[in-house]
Amino acid sequence: MKSIYSETCPIIDFRKPVEFKDGHVSTAKSLPLSEIHDRISELDNNIHYYIHCKSGYRASIAASIMKRNGISVSNIVDNVDRLLEELPSI
Repeated sequence: MKSIYSETCPIIDFRKPVEFKDGHVSTAKSLPLSEIHDRISELDNNIHYYIHCKSGYRASIAASIMKRNGISVSNIVDNVDRLLEELPSI
């Protein structure tokens, strides 16, 4: 079974910029939850995204907003600390 955490897997990190700067999955893109309404048009409806935040709360809100806008999404339930232990990070 292929891991969803591949370099070709679009991962979005919904934490604040300072949290992202402190460490993130190397392939993740930063999109703070506070900016999602202004930047939702940057997301491609033909791509399935994997999202996360620190504890899951912001990512669950983001997932709801993305789904309402026709964007396919999976919320990574692991918190970011566990992800950073298991995946290449910066």
